Amino acid sequence: MTKSNSKVIAPAMQSKTEIFIQKAIAVHGGRYDYSKVAYIVSKSKVIIGCPEHGDFEKRPDHHLAGQGCLKCTGLAKLTVKEFISKAKSVHGNLYDYSQVKYINSYTKVKIICSLHGVFEQRPNDHLKAYGCSECSKNLNAYSLSVYVKTCKKYDGHSSLYVVRLFNENESFFKVGITVNAKSRFREYTKAGYACEVITTIRDKAGYIWNLEKRLHFILKRWRYKPKNDFGGQTECFSQIPKLVCRLLDDIQQSMQMQLMT
Repeated sequence: MTKSNSKVIAPAMQSKTEIFIQKAIAVHGGRYDYSKVAYIVSKSKVIIGCPEHGDFEKRPDHHLAGQGCLKCTGLAKLTVKEFISKAKSVHGNLYDYSQVKYINSYTKVKIICSLHGVFEQRPNDHLKAYGCSECSKNLNAYSLSVYVKTCKKYDGHSSLYVVRLFNENESFFKVGITVNAKSRFREYTKAGYACEVITTIRDKAGYIWNLEKRLHFILKRWRYKPKNDFGGQTECFSQIPKLVCRLLDDIQQSMQMQLMT
């Protein structure tokens, strides 16, 4: 390379660096220090400074896609055991992690769904409560509009229920909705469980549908996989925390007040 060529290339590299830094700031704001960046190509790592954890290396294309300091995510140096522990704190016993080979937060791992088998997912997404995509499709397939239409056969109302299901081997809670509670509870008896009703709330079908979805979201970190199979087994939880109990009590009291007025 001649001296004249190097003088031409240097300004070009500098301008690419400046363009990258401008784009990076647009994505990450002022969080990172780019004073050590020397941009070559999008897949050649550059040095970026984190104010909390110091310098780290990252591919420019990955950084512009939203990736930053791994230490800030708490996922940088997780062992397989640590990842599984964190995953279970989010998903409970819903998944089997026996095939997980953890490399980093962005490299997909194999996770086993008891209903749909093995699927692959990035660890950071899994710890954000993402799970089996097939289960998600099934949960959303029965849409609100279809449910409301179905419930019109039963005066447009439905019931949300919270029950404790148990036998000599396990005890857990089920949160669901139905137009016929007695029939639904008999299904659990057939599956080998005694059924203790904690609470039921009856109201318009649309409200009950949305209430169930709200409760499932709150309870997602306590998901539980029953040992016996039955319909709705993905809606089971190891516990019902005080927050949810208070919410249900408030709803019951509010409904009673409306009946009295």
